[in-house]
Amino acid sequence: MGAAEAQTIWENANVRVVLGGSGNASDLEDVSRLMGETEDRTGRRRVLSVDEIRTLKFGQAVMIAGSSRPIEARLTPFWKRKDGDKIMSGRKETEQRVKGYKEAAARR
Repeated sequence: MGAAEAQTIWENANVRVVLGGSGNASDLEDVSRLMGETEDRTGRRRVLSVDEIRTLKFGQAVMIAGSSRPIEARLTPFWKRKDGDKIMSGRKETEQRVKGYKEAAARR
């Protein structure tokens, strides 16, 4: 998938889940702008700055859904969930299937 396709997906997504760690300043600026502004005692400012989004801690995310205000989400790594073993098993099965499909396509 190229940059144009990724941009199309991003622009058409009704719900966006944003994690920290991104190094793409343009993407971070877009997210910051999407979240809008708020007013505090020093005046108007972005809800979250580019730097605040970039440095979200592991397990934190920001969700932007339609016309709703952005919300902070705390994420639980799947391996810490009660059903983590089932998720891991499903993940391994999916990876094996994908590998099989790729190998079959390469033989054609």
